[in-house]
Amino acid sequence: PLVLALSLIGVLLIMPPALVAYKRSTTTNSPRIHIVPDMDFQPKLKTQNTTNIFSDGREVRPHIEGTIPRGQFKDDNIPFYYGLKVLPEDQDVIAINLQDEQKPAGEKPADAKPAAGAAAAAPTEDQKLAQLPWVTEFPMPVTDKMMARGKERYKIYCSVCHGLSGEGDGLVSLRAMELQQGTWIRPASYYTDNVRNQPVGRLFHTISNGVRKMPGYSAQIPPEDRWAIVLYLRALQKSHHTDAKDLSKEEMEKLRSTK
Repeated sequence: PLVLALSLIGVLLIMPPALVAYKRSTTTNSPRIHIVPDMDFQPKLKTQNTTNIFSDGREVRPHIEGTIPRGQFKDDNIPFYYGLKVLPEDQDVIAINLQDEQKPAGEKPADAKPAAGAAAAAPTEDQKLAQLPWVTEFPMPVTDKMMARGKERYKIYCSVCHGLSGEGDGLVSLRAMELQQGTWIRPASYYTDNVRNQPVGRLFHTISNGVRKMPGYSAQIPPEDRWAIVLYLRALQKSHHTDAKDLSKEEMEKLRSTK
């Protein structure tokens, strides 16, 4: 009887870990046993499902006209969130993303002359943006901390394409040009007249919504960091277009010591 009892105890001791090992190594279509629910089953409506609660049968509700989601009211500080002095009447223009502007098939080159008597072409998206009332000053105090933050964020998000110097020679750009596949457009240099003459609000808009092949970064970079990047971009531009006679003696000595 002792041997039988010990054998029975041994079997009973082996069964729990054996069952655990079996369950962990096999699959099943049956849901697991929820001893503690942990809010896994909530009486809520989910996306892409139907319901008989609403007349349209959709669980996801459309935005109610005249309402703004909590925490997304931006019109209280238009310069900070949009880079504009005031919002234009045609507010759709502030969300223009130039990378979506594609020429339809068979479109004539931009420098082609219109036929005699043809109506003037509608303004391009770039021309629409150029007419907007962009802010020319930063909508927050400019500090050394903001500059350092802009440099840090620039290295993370911008330098891979635009390069650390802003010449459009980032590692991604160099690799794409090396492949010579004809699908890559080299990023514009920050030191061209076109970019240098753009107000800070326009630069902020470009970072937010993108331009041509460049995507927008509003989802990844918060507004304050976008402004910090614009500040650092302006510093890069100034460093390339500053006359030595405009620098103080201390600044000249500092530059010589860093060579």
